[in-house]
Amino acid sequence: VMKVLPSNAMYAGYAAREANVLSLLEGHPNIIQLRIAFIPDHPHSPPWLVTEFCNAGTLHNYISKAQSLPDLFIWHVFESLVEAPRYSHGGPVNGFASLWDPVSHRDIIPGNILLHKESQGLDPVVKLADWGCAVTKSETMMKGLPGKDLPEQDPCCIPPEGTMGSEAADIYQVGLVIRHLLDSRACSNSFTMRPLRKYGDLGFFIDNCLSWLPDQRPRTAVLLEGLRHRTADLMSLGRLKYEELVM
Repeated sequence: VMKVLPSNAMYAGYAAREANVLSLLEGHPNIIQLRIAFIPDHPHSPPWLVTEFCNAGTLHNYISKAQSLPDLFIWHVFESLVEAPRYSHGGPVNGFASLWDPVSHRDIIPGNILLHKESQGLDPVVKLADWGCAVTKSETMMKGLPGKDLPEQDPCCIPPEGTMGSEAADIYQVGLVIRHLLDSRACSNSFTMRPLRKYGDLGFFIDNCLSWLPDQRPRTAVLLEGLRHRTADLMSLGRLKYEELVM
């Protein structure tokens, strides 16, 4: 899939930033994969990227058409969306974490989440795409970028602490997306949402993600482990069952 980006004259460094971020995150199954990047020398020439094709469209389009969403599918999306920033912030599990340059996505919304159906009988692979708003920790620290100079993100999903990227900010946006799957409303933090306690175990995890204070939100690795263990428990108890999705 080709994506044409703003020229360097329009938005200096935008295209190179996204290409560099995707190159850094190469190989992860829950992150869209870069195939080719063209970053021209001329400031007015349009740069472009080619990424892998996902045959089931965006999560936004899917949930707008679906009559209902199976519980197991929501757990699957939740786990996948936590795994993507777990990798972008922490790097390979067996890698050298101290050498990793953490990447904040900053714009995790249903329209930036792609689905790819590989075969019958399996849930679609969930891929976090559109890393145009992403920033690395080194860029933020070395350049001292203020929030107003960061790539613009969806205003409806900005965390309480503001626009600066962080692991906690990405987790907040993941919580909003999963809340959206349950409520079937716009993915926004600006409306009054129904009490989370009605959603049981899912509500507990979402509530943690949506904590007002960033330091009260779980780290991605801790949240991921909790989601996986609870999903396995619920499946063993017969409270979560696979349902074929119509895509």
